[in-house]
Amino acid sequence: MTSPSTARAEATATMTSPAATPGFGLTDAGLVLMATIWGVNYSVVKAGLVAMTPLSFTAVRMVLAAVVLFAIASFARDAWPTRRDSGRLLLLGVLGNGLYQLLFISGLARTRAGVAALIVAAGPAWIAIMSRLLGRERVSRLGWAGIGLQLVGVLCVVGSTQKFD
Repeated sequence: MTSPSTARAEATATMTSPAATPGFGLTDAGLVLMATIWGVNYSVVKAGLVAMTPLSFTAVRMVLAAVVLFAIASFARDAWPTRRDSGRLLLLGVLGNGLYQLLFISGLARTRAGVAALIVAAGPAWIAIMSRLLGRERVSRLGWAGIGLQLVGVLCVVGSTQKFD
């Protein structure tokens, strides 16, 4: 059995060793790829909306996503959800993804890609506000200042794109 001071020294050595702080790896590359896909998404959707209506574009996007995800799930060795869970997952998918995509693409059809990206990026601020109102999270003064600045910035950008006659 090791003494507390020895255990602390070993833990400190482990945290500061080169193995504890690896360089740029596969996870980092995946995160960069994900951020790139999300960033490009707005411009791709805007380009797609030139050729299709928002409803048609959403339908094509959902069907393609369903085919790809079903193909991936078919190769997975994990057990499939139960019938009861499948119904719940379907409902969550329709509401959480289908309805979101329909509203996202309909909104993007009516504004600039950059404005839409900025509004969606305000999500964490709204989540913090709602979590505070529900009593689930405490927000520091600095946190409130950051949320306020972020929301004022969004309002300034969105307001500057409006045409006043």
